[in-house]
Amino acid sequence: RAALCLESDQKRVEEALMGSPAYNPVLYRAVFWVMCLSIFVLAILPNNPSSIVFLHADKVGHAMAFTGLSFIGGLAYPGRIYIVSAFLVFLGGAIEVAQGFTPDRSQELFDFFADLMGISLGLLALRFWDHAG
Repeated sequence: RAALCLESDQKRVEEALMGSPAYNPVLYRAVFWVMCLSIFVLAILPNNPSSIVFLHADKVGHAMAFTGLSFIGGLAYPGRIYIVSAFLVFLGGAIEVAQGFTPDRSQELFDFFADLMGISLGLLALRFWDHAG
């Protein structure tokens, strides 16, 4: 039943987006892939300790980045929410693995959990955005 509900939600989002004159799937897809690449590169660049404003600021950054990725990914590929979500889970894991090979970054399971939380928040925001529009 839950899968049918999600599938019908995906179809409704896709129909609403396709009917909008402002919807440009090429633009959303380009933004999504540029965001993915940018976030990956930023995650493996040397860490700036002065950028830490408060405790666990990096976790908030992970969650915010993946919230945006998930939301834009849902707009870019409205009929493929599961694939986008699975890709973002993979990307979050790949970032953590890659950070283990950098001299001043480390692999942290809680960063990955923050990525998962961000993906969930992005999908939730996409659902609310669909209902509001």
